[in-house]
Amino acid sequence: MKPFVAAVFSAFTLIATATPVFASEFSVVQDKATMKCSVVETVTTTTHTVIGVAGAYKTMDDATAAMTKVTTCKS
Repeated sequence: MKPFVAAVFSAFTLIATATPVFASEFSVVQDKATMKCSVVETVTTTTHTVIGVAGAYKTMDDATAAMTKVTTCKS
């Protein structure tokens, strides 16, 4: 019985630590003061304006590619 419990505990620990990595979402935001755009994982609406939908991109590369297509981010 103990090997089974150890295996279940190990599997649970692995899933629990890997889940936040899979849950990452990225957003394109524009700083309200400097009007410069950037890619962030956590949006603070007090200092940033979200361009598009918050958390719309699964990878940073996707968000960066989308940011280059936004006209307000090209300046």
